[in-house]
Amino acid sequence: MNIFPFERSIEETLSIRSVIENITEAAVITTLDGGIVNFNSRFSNNVPGVLHTQKIEDIFEVKSIDCSIKEIGERVCQRSGLFPVKLAIYNEGQQTNETSPAYVSMLKSRRTKRPAALIYQLDEQLLRFTQRLTQINKAKKQHVQLARRSKVEATTDALTQLKNRRFMQSFAELHWYSCLRGVDDAVLVIFDIDHFKKINDTYGHEVGDNVIKAFAKCLKAEARAADAVGRWGGEEFIVILTKCTPQEARIYLHRAMNTIRLLTVLSGAHAINITASAGYCAFSQVNQLEHVFQKADDALYEAKSSGRDTFIKA
Repeated sequence: MNIFPFERSIEETLSIRSVIENITEAAVITTLDGGIVNFNSRFSNNVPGVLHTQKIEDIFEVKSIDCSIKEIGERVCQRSGLFPVKLAIYNEGQQTNETSPAYVSMLKSRRTKRPAALIYQLDEQLLRFTQRLTQINKAKKQHVQLARRSKVEATTDALTQLKNRRFMQSFAELHWYSCLRGVDDAVLVIFDIDHFKKINDTYGHEVGDNVIKAFAKCLKAEARAADAVGRWGGEEFIVILTKCTPQEARIYLHRAMNTIRLLTVLSGAHAINITASAGYCAFSQVNQLEHVFQKADDALYEAKSSGRDTFIKA
């Protein structure tokens, strides 16, 4: 229990100690202009900032009405009974996420019968309820964030941050059925980094990983926002070009292959140049989804067999 020396005369007039000790809820008594006179232990437990200040405005801000903490006193003195407010709580000068329902009432001087002080009482039952509600909402947000993160991790390749094989298969199915309805065509492209095993054997797996990440970043940059780019496995990548004809896919591949040829990955004093081979197939060319993958893969094999650093249509 703190009593500031300059407020002793007010306390003696109002018998503040007896008043504050008989209040079962967290309570603080202030002068009309906001100077803290006294508070009970329940209040200091709820609002520890009260131990380090002598002004009520340092620990509270009114949230429920357009009114400053100092103006509360004027309003309360014009009426009788409890004045309900919602207060934002400050801790060490910083506003916390907590808001507390409270009641403000006036204390009159026993001698003059005029307003002499204010008493703020926190509605602890409602406060506990709102705190619990806040905890539940926080837990819900954390659960949503965790679920979102898990969903992202379940569909994302850890090394490249591209979509993984599972996502690409699902994405292909979605656009396959769209193609069956005659809505839009799509094109599946399979890329394979040329001589990747040699890069790994010569420079090590860490450099090999850097080559894969640089290649993935290039593919992502060349694709449109509506396209899906994923790592199929190892040094193989898949791009699904949506709302795309084979002729448009060819334009994309010319651009992408030229960009890939400009890629270099450093390994000490060595600069590793990268090339790739690709095979592609339009969804409209086949009558089953698995045939899109098979034909694109066959075209990729043909591109690698014919000297690499090229692309071939199924």
